[in-house]
Amino acid sequence: MRTMPRRLALKSFIDFLTPDPVILIAHNGGRFDAPMLLNELRSLGLLQDFQSVVFGFCDTLPLLKKKLPERIKAKKSFRQSVLAEDLVGSRAADGNHNSLVDVRMLSNTIECVGINNKKLRSNSVTVHSVLMTQVEAAKTKVNRHGLDCLKGGVSTRMLTKMAKAGVTIDSLKKSYSDGGEDAVTMFLGEDVRPPLRHEK
Repeated sequence: MRTMPRRLALKSFIDFLTPDPVILIAHNGGRFDAPMLLNELRSLGLLQDFQSVVFGFCDTLPLLKKKLPERIKAKKSFRQSVLAEDLVGSRAADGNHNSLVDVRMLSNTIECVGINNKKLRSNSVTVHSVLMTQVEAAKTKVNRHGLDCLKGGVSTRMLTKMAKAGVTIDSLKKSYSDGGEDAVTMFLGEDVRPPLRHEK
């Protein structure tokens, strides 16, 4: 099997997508394909070139889950190949894990359930928003690691919530130093509680 260097392969991919702004569509792409691709592009110095051509990403998994609630109730699989076999036909997934076959399989599946281009566009996210999500996730991971010393006294769920809110062990120490337990309680209340919803 012929291969080529990663940078050349991704540069060729970008050239292939040029010149139109495109939305890349993938099944479970929000959790897997998009972040992995962006990390690779960043490491190879091709992110700016990519952003000049690609508007964003659309993950078909949540769209199909919304469109097929009966599958969720029946606890049926949402794997791309299983969906294709169930919705398009028993041979629809033949040769899957080949790029061209996978593209056709996904296209046939979303077409079969009535997901059109307008729906795909309206459910897409920009490259910028995916990058910002990655930055926030990295910050949360660092914050969460720093809060590990509170394990046992604070639930894992609460520690994760605190980390997402930007609470660090240093900020907790500062609050305690400035005003004791009351200050920490107030600090956590402000940073961790969700905003109040006003009813009309």
